Amino acid sequence: MLKYTAISLAATLILFCFGCTSFIQAQGSENRQDPKTSHQATAEAYLKGVSLGTFEQSPCTPAVPSSDWDGVIISAPRHDITYKAGERPVVPVCGYYLVPVLDAMDGPPLTVHAGRIHSDAVISGVVDEAGENEPLVPPPPGAPRPSRESFEGVSTGGYFTIDAQKYLPTKLSPGSYEVTVSFAGKRSNAVQIEIQPAQ
Repeated sequence: MLKYTAISLAATLILFCFGCTSFIQAQGSENRQDPKTSHQATAEAYLKGVSLGTFEQSPCTPAVPSSDWDGVIISAPRHDITYKAGERPVVPVCGYYLVPVLDAMDGPPLTVHAGRIHSDAVISGVVDEAGENEPLVPPPPGAPRPSRESFEGVSTGGYFTIDAQKYLPTKLSPGSYEVTVSFAGKRSNAVQIEIQPAQ
């Protein structure tokens, strides 16, 4: 398990792509979406075919914004997230980021934030689980390390499909929350979720 998954993913790609001058950016839906808005569905539909804890595209991944955009965009279920007594809620969040490589190397790691509506209280947690599609092959012996200058103006993109509650230091109690994700100095759009105990 790597401490900073998203950063290590970008850094690993850099190390393995010696001599490369650019990254192939992941392509999403052809439909373009305003990065300030979010695509939300019912919790049941949202989780269909979704595997949490991965760093690859999922059915819940929001549409990729226009090609001149960079930042982080997320989606989450629109309707109530319920949980049984003695259990913790599962808060699925799907997203996509497109950030400068140097910012990914030097900036803050992928972090989820949850703030209760009508309150200044916000809790945050670093996403520290390695994704299933994380490259594991080491660089070839003696391969030259590219200079930082070679990555000026180069961006890296990636997906994440996570249970936000898993990375938060405390259990979210019933109520309304605004959830965002930050990475490499960029903060996502906000999505609102409702957490309620199961009846």
